[in-house]
Amino acid sequence: MLNAFLIESIFQIEACITNELLTGPKVDTGGSATASLLELLPSVGFHRNGSESNHAVVSILTEVEATEKVEAAPTVAQRPLYDSVPNGMGNGKLKVTTTTSAPLKIEVTPMGKSCQSPLVEDDPEEQKSNEEKANGELDESDTDPAETGLVKGGAGDKKAVFKFDDPNTFTENDYHLHSCECFFQDWGQMEPVTAQSFEAAAKGSMEVGMSFNRLSPDPVLLWNGPYICDLRFLIAQDVETMSCAMSCNDISTCKYFVVSNRVCMLFSDCQYMTRVSTNFIGKAYAVHQRGTNSALCHIADPDRCWAETRRRAYLTGKNHRFGKCMWEHLHEQCDFNRLMGDSEIEDCKPCTYMEAKNAPVKRAMPSRFPHGARLTVGCDDNYALIAASSAANQITCIDGEWRDDTGKI
Repeated sequence: MLNAFLIESIFQIEACITNELLTGPKVDTGGSATASLLELLPSVGFHRNGSESNHAVVSILTEVEATEKVEAAPTVAQRPLYDSVPNGMGNGKLKVTTTTSAPLKIEVTPMGKSCQSPLVEDDPEEQKSNEEKANGELDESDTDPAETGLVKGGAGDKKAVFKFDDPNTFTENDYHLHSCECFFQDWGQMEPVTAQSFEAAAKGSMEVGMSFNRLSPDPVLLWNGPYICDLRFLIAQDVETMSCAMSCNDISTCKYFVVSNRVCMLFSDCQYMTRVSTNFIGKAYAVHQRGTNSALCHIADPDRCWAETRRRAYLTGKNHRFGKCMWEHLHEQCDFNRLMGDSEIEDCKPCTYMEAKNAPVKRAMPSRFPHGARLTVGCDDNYALIAASSAANQITCIDGEWRDDTGKI
């Protein structure tokens, strides 16, 4: 009884299918025709380039007696695998130790090469430059791309300049995270997330019912200086300062507290910073009541976000695309008072948390993209896109290379 079957296997193949690789192997099936063909399959192709993965699907369709030893002696025309011909075909005979023979057909279907991530930099000159920097051999001409306006091509420069988006999702700029945005599990601890931000997010997420960076933080420090909240919102005042935070948590209407070495003051609201005696130095905290409000998320880099985006926005009156952070009005008041010369303010904290429900979930860019993948390319807020041609701002992975809609790399 003859058995018909189809075996498909994926190999890493480049260049061509050769005659010599398909001739001569002898195997003992041990009662299984499938086993004999599986042992023959590794001879079909070879992989010559260790840095690229070239794939092909190899299908073998034949009929043999299941209990016999087989010997393959096919003849296949030699030709490059990735040429204009879609399929390579070879015909031969399976020689069986008895008188039974059957046709052997091998079909090789080329598959496009995958593309390296646009943010990965393997250029030898770039690697040499990175090694020189690591050894302290810095070129005097090396400056930050934000200062020169030039893109030198390194992965760090690209991340600072370009934004990449997956057009197949609803999330805008999937593969770009700004320092003012929250980060979640799909992004991890990649730039621009700081070690302090990641640690705070991981610590807060350990509470029951919380997921990564969706949390209810401990009381958040706003400022340290001679200021309190509006006295009209004062709930209680106590000389016991060690348990000030606990006292506020026990009162459902308490949203802020100011504590010094002499007094603890609880407030239901805090619209304006109120300056008091210069002999008073207190720390003001905001409280996120657990179980009553939506979860918060920690932004990627609070200091950089404040210095480059939020401070510029409130000083110039220009809006930004990241929305309001928690307690933003108080962060702005403290920062402005300090800029105006109030040296008694010892510290002003930047915006650190936002509402998690409004935060988009960004993804870290994979190291490789499959053939046919598309990306939309844009510029960071501090840069503008200048197109050298009429091509759209989309690139497509075509057989290992990124090309625009005009076919150019």
